[in-house]
Amino acid sequence: MKVLITGTSQGIGKALAELYLDKGHEVVGLDRQASSISDEHYTHIICDVLSR
Repeated sequence: MKVLITGTSQGIGKALAELYLDKGHEVVGLDRQASSISDEHYTHIICDVLSR
């Protein structure tokens, strides 16, 4: 399964991303900061959903 999670650079978002990765899922993470997760099944996209 592919999972999309926001706020994956720290806190709850990062913990959720790592949980899904540990369970073998593909994870796409969105955050304003650089990635703090290194996994072949993780894709990080730097973006700010509030910017126009």
